[in-house]
Amino acid sequence: MENILTEEKYEEIWKSMNQLSQLISKDIGRIIKLSCILNMDAGGKRFFEIISDPLPESFFGIFSKMIVSAKICSWGSTIRKSGTIVFNPHFSYKYYEGGSNGSAIYDGLGHPLKYKYINNEWVRNREWYEKTIKSGSF
Repeated sequence: MENILTEEKYEEIWKSMNQLSQLISKDIGRIIKLSCILNMDAGGKRFFEIISDPLPESFFGIFSKMIVSAKICSWGSTIRKSGTIVFNPHFSYKYYEGGSNGSAIYDGLGHPLKYKYINNEWVRNREWYEKTIKSGSF
């Protein structure tokens, strides 16, 4: 597969982080600031990660005595083999004993939040998720 993440495409995605931040903030009911980081794998293919600023302790609720730090970040690849660009937000945290863990983030109906980059904008994509799960290609 060719490397579809050109410098121009990365720049376009980087500029879209404000729009994605607003979308996920609305979906989870908390203000989140996201950014993306360009990386390269051992084979020379470019990829990017999406990561939030550290989340404030006020987000942790009753778990504030257990969690040391937390962020929202991309889970899995942001670029699918088909060339589709996606963001599967993941709540990633460290706890006092030194370990770490994380979880997908769900909406009020129990569906994991998933976003897809289409036509130069991010959209929440429950239909894409349901189709993927049914086909077994997740």
